[in-house]
Amino acid sequence: MQREACEVQQHPCEGSHNPCEARPAVSDVLADMRATVREAAWPAEPGEPVKAAIRRAARKLGLSFARAHGYWYGRARSVPADEWVAAQHARLRLRRERAERLRAELAALETEHGSSTSGRIGGVSLDRGPLA
Repeated sequence: MQREACEVQQHPCEGSHNPCEARPAVSDVLADMRATVREAAWPAEPGEPVKAAIRRAARKLGLSFARAHGYWYGRARSVPADEWVAAQHARLRLRRERAERLRAELAALETEHGSSTSGRIGGVSLDRGPLA
């Protein structure tokens, strides 16, 4: 019902553009960029200032500190398409790198504990979890 009313009324600053159609897409992209910046800041060091985390995220994503800061705090008003695409590529690369590190860590744990516990630690299988 509210959607119908919104489609009938036009925002005076938008001319013929319907703000009801544009806002969800823009807010979704901004929310995605905020999540991307925060994910790129991971892992944080205990006691580390937020400024350092934002700086690290900016470096990893190829953003300026000011842009990363704007996304982090939700103050950015728009996302240039090329910036969004580059950030998504960087996010995918960072996720792949993290997955590789986690696989290596798991393999090391399995090797370390495999000979003495036959793939189990404290009754928990390393292969299938606690219900195995």
